[in-house]
Amino acid sequence: MKKQLLLLLALALLLSCKKKSEDESSNSIIGKWTVRSYVISNFENSGKDQDDTKGQTPRPTFEFGSDGIFTSTLETQYTQKIGYKISGNQVTFDEEIAFEHKSFTFRVENKVLYLTRTDNFTVGNVSYVENTTITLNRIQ
Repeated sequence: MKKQLLLLLALALLLSCKKKSEDESSNSIIGKWTVRSYVISNFENSGKDQDDTKGQTPRPTFEFGSDGIFTSTLETQYTQKIGYKISGNQVTFDEEIAFEHKSFTFRVENKVLYLTRTDNFTVGNVSYVENTTITLNRIQ
């Protein structure tokens, strides 16, 4: 009876560890993503939102490799490969990925990756804020 109880306990522990590692991997930034939107609010102090990927087909893809290499593919003709680093919930690229955007805060929820940032600008005597949100769906 003790052997059966220990066996059941070991099995429960093993299943618990497996579930945890699956959850951790689904919340990882590592993998391939398709861009749902790349929205900059208050674009150039216009009060309007700008999504430069709207209507674009095929959809741009981003891939965060476990080797620290980020690959973006736009319209199948243009591929960009650059290094990146993760520190907590911050991802910083070795070069700008677009629009002077080099670092983002990220979160992953239900196979959706959100990259966000806030930029403060001053042009002449006018100061304004742009918020950028890139929303991506996991494809691998």
